Amino acid sequence: MSTPNWLPCPYCGFPNGPRERACKSCGGPLWAQDAPDADPYVADETMHLYHSTDGTQLLCLSHSWFEYDTRHMAFRTPWSNLITIYRGLLGSYLNMQAVPELVGDGVLYRSRVLGKHTGLHHDERRLRLDPFGFPQNRQLCADLRRYAPHLARYVPRA
Repeated sequence: MSTPNWLPCPYCGFPNGPRERACKSCGGPLWAQDAPDADPYVADETMHLYHSTDGTQLLCLSHSWFEYDTRHMAFRTPWSNLITIYRGLLGSYLNMQAVPELVGDGVLYRSRVLGKHTGLHHDERRLRLDPFGFPQNRQLCADLRRYAPHLARYVPRA
């Protein structure tokens, strides 16, 4: 079988067949390939996606919410929950007022991911922004300034 229509896994880059639901290499979920055709103008807002440099994390920014996704967990939170961005010697962190509600498997998150090198900090209210190129990623900085004007003083101008 020819492989030109095979798509790489968003987490590890392994090529998977068009009908696969999970990656054969890492087991991560693949985006739906055979979803029913939908009207491309259904949504009224634009979303911006940012992949981490290693391809294991994803940020999705929209006018209404901020979403973070990895193979082990995911959360979506309103912009009002984001309060500051800390930039120090050890990296840049996005601080949240409340712990976001996890969308993924919380047990797996707490047992395997917590405490290892992940996006979320140990207190579950700090998200590391360095893997997404912050503060050098000008588009990310512009989106943070646009969607969360209350964070503008912590984000460098593009």
